[in-house]
Amino acid sequence: TKINIFPNPANTSFEITTENEQIIKEVELYTIEGKLLKQQSYSENKVIVETSELPTGMYLIEVKTKEKQIFQKLIISH
Repeated sequence: TKINIFPNPANTSFEITTENEQIIKEVELYTIEGKLLKQQSYSENKVIVETSELPTGMYLIEVKTKEKQIFQKLIISH
């Protein structure tokens, strides 16, 4: 399963979609050091995550579907 994060770099929000329209169960956003900043549960194949309150920098996104967990880097630039 692949995930797409758009836009990346993100400004005030970004969208996550999955290949084959798999259902996204949970999205977690971490600092690059591994500190959990945001955790949200979903049951959709497309989610929008707000990032306007986060400072500019590099982050890790963990997307959980029924089958797997996928990590991807995200840059936030205001």
